[in-house]
Amino acid sequence: RKEVADSLTENQKNVARREAFFAENSGRKGSIEDCAWQLCEHPFVIGGGSIQYGRDGEEFIKGDVAKIFREKMRGVKWDGSLRFGLPPYAPTRDTTDWIAIARRGSTEFDDRLRNLMEELNL
Repeated sequence: RKEVADSLTENQKNVARREAFFAENSGRKGSIEDCAWQLCEHPFVIGGGSIQYGRDGEEFIKGDVAKIFREKMRGVKWDGSLRFGLPPYAPTRDTTDWIAIARRGSTEFDDRLRNLMEELNL
């Protein structure tokens, strides 16, 4: 699992992170945890992240796990582990292949946005 995650570029990982972020916020509970597990990172990297909109589309800004623990947990220091402060990982029933999404390099949303921009001649 780690070798596969390490073989992805940061841009590819950001595609998966962004898609999981949107999925979770659209009601698909467990998307962030599943994606983080597949990418071998702490869920706060995604859940504590944000989407920045700009001229070139969307950019995913990773959450700063150490800062989240320091500020929200009153000085607790993150030890760098993937599940620090969380119960053991339990996959959801409908696990998405976030690695495949990352490798594809774009999401359905990206494709729809690109088509809309072309239609509007932007």
